Amino acid sequence: MPTGPKLVGAVCLAILAALVAELTKQSILAERSMSFGYFTPVSALVGGFVGWRFLGGTRPEAGLAPTLAHGFSAVILMLLLGLFVFGCYDMLMNALDRHYRDVAQALRGIIDFAIEYTPFLMRYDIIVVLFGGALVSGVLTGLARRHWR
Repeated sequence: MPTGPKLVGAVCLAILAALVAELTKQSILAERSMSFGYFTPVSALVGGFVGWRFLGGTRPEAGLAPTLAHGFSAVILMLLLGLFVFGCYDMLMNALDRHYRDVAQALRGIIDFAIEYTPFLMRYDIIVVLFGGALVSGVLTGLARRHWR
């Protein structure tokens, strides 16, 4: 059922995910040359999904601290889900090129992708944007939950 907090959470995290995707592109391009395709729109979809289902769909306890903690949890979930989605895509491309001998090796490919690309997210500007985005997303979703019951 669509609600105001779900919409606010989805929009906040979609914008945050798109911004982080653009910063991550700059981080990756500083070290390697590659094509990104639909990286930013898919990241925004992942952020919107997490914002809709987790940030706007569940109710933290009343108060500012639980609302902020809920925002941080949503951002961490967004990062993990994003790494998983892009890891699955990378694994699928490698599997179509027959780089894996069995299913276990293909599943390890997802984890290897996440380990390989996580350091690109560990730049101070990306961390500051994620921290600020978690604060703003948590507070705005909490305000929406309070005003739209």
